[in-house]
Amino acid sequence: MITEEQLNEALAKQEAGEQKKLGVVLLEMGFLNEKELIAAIKTINKSE
Repeated sequence: MITEEQLNEALAKQEAGEQKKLGVVLLEMGFLNEKELIAAIKTINKSE
């Protein structure tokens, strides 16, 4: 997964640029790969 620093970097980039979804920004920055993103989304959906 990602570190708190990586998350903060991605959030800053998201706010400064186009309003892309956070997952897309994390993918573009190379902090996550597609498989990791899908797993995280599945985990979030299970908890709802």
